[in-house]
Amino acid sequence: MVVLSFLVIWIVCIVACAILADNKGRSVGGWVVLAIVLGPITLLLAAVVPNLKQEQLTSADETGSRPCPFCAERIKRQAVVCSYCGRDVPRMAPVPEAVETQSAPPKWLVYFARAVAGALVLAFLAVVLILHFGGATH
Repeated sequence: MVVLSFLVIWIVCIVACAILADNKGRSVGGWVVLAIVLGPITLLLAAVVPNLKQEQLTSADETGSRPCPFCAERIKRQAVVCSYCGRDVPRMAPVPEAVETQSAPPKWLVYFARAVAGALVLAFLAVVLILHFGGATH
C-alpha cells in the first residue's frame, strides 16, 4: 500500500510537470524524463523556469516582426508580401508610441513567487507523506 501511494504521487508529479513544461514552451518529453528520475523536485524546477513562449512573443514585438498568417514564418511588421510563401499579407495597424501599457512585475518577484509556490507544493507533499507513513502502526 505504501509503494502504491508513493507511485501515485510520483505519477501526479510527472503529469503536472508535463503540463507546466507544455504551457511554458519547453520540451515535454525532456521534462517527463527528468520528472521520472527526480519526481517532485522536477515539479519545483518546472514551476521556476521562465516561460519561453512569453519571451519569444516579447522579443518578436521588440524586433518589429510578426508571423505570416499563412506560413507562420517571421516577417517584418511592415511587410505586405511574405518573403517565404509569396502571399499578400494584411497590413498591420501601426503601433502607437505613446500608449501606456501595464508594466510587468519585476523578474525577481516572479521568481520568488514561483519558488514560494513550489515550496508550498513540496511542503504539502511532505505533510501528506508524513501523515501517511508516520500514522501507520504495525
